[in-house]
Amino acid sequence: MACHSGGLFGPEGTSYDYPGDLRGTPAYLATSDPDLFVPRARVEETAHLSLRMGAQVEFRVHREAGHVIVPDDV
Repeated sequence: MACHSGGLFGPEGTSYDYPGDLRGTPAYLATSDPDLFVPRARVEETAHLSLRMGAQVEFRVHREAGHVIVPDDV
């Protein structure tokens, strides 16, 4: 699974108690700080949920990159 400057959908306070198992699934999540479209907290929340569901998560924050995919993420 890969997520670049994105996260789970829903209004603030949404409960993301999904059934299921991501055991062993590689997950790469990256964002910029700041990102004017997707708050860093939303991407972090998505990373934490993925970890709780068993994914092998790598999470990166790129400083001042904006809402783009940086070359290091390709």
